[in-house]
Amino acid sequence: VNTPFHGQLMSAIRSARERALKSTDDRVKILSEIFLGIKAVKLYAWEDSFIARVVEVRQNELKWLRRALLYSAFSQTLVSSLPVILATVSIGAYALLGDGLRPEIVFPALALLNVLRAPLLFRPNVLLSIAQAKASINRIEAFLAADELSPINGGVLASLQSDFDAGVDVVAKNAAFSWDKTISN
Repeated sequence: VNTPFHGQLMSAIRSARERALKSTDDRVKILSEIFLGIKAVKLYAWEDSFIARVVEVRQNELKWLRRALLYSAFSQTLVSSLPVILATVSIGAYALLGDGLRPEIVFPALALLNVLRAPLLFRPNVLLSIAQAKASINRIEAFLAADELSPINGGVLASLQSDFDAGVDVVAKNAAFSWDKTISN
């Protein structure tokens, strides 16, 4: 009865998780930029603008996390109430068929429905774990399919790294400098 609805719910949870993870990536990227350029941020007093960017991205991340958790809570509520609803509807339907409710019918039916309770309770957790795993697998696939970054061992990056390692503050190669004499007077 609830399988199609639960499928939609799991899809919504997966989508919300993926969006939350995207927001987390954006926040981590901004924080990395801040930490890499902390001297410039402090020198030019850009703290407030960077804090505003981080807070904005964090609010978006929290919005998607709340939505995913809300969907998950709704799913748990639905599943927790499902065995009671199933027992009530089953016994009620049997009673409406006119055969009467006798203990030799009701108690075995309740025992059977109680046996089905555990699988009904674990099913949404399994589906939720599958939805979360699917979101994680999509991220891993995207990472593995991404283009390779150029290595730091060769080319311009290597010379910049060796200058940095040598403690050189400013490097100018193949540069031309001139002085405008009209400005200095």
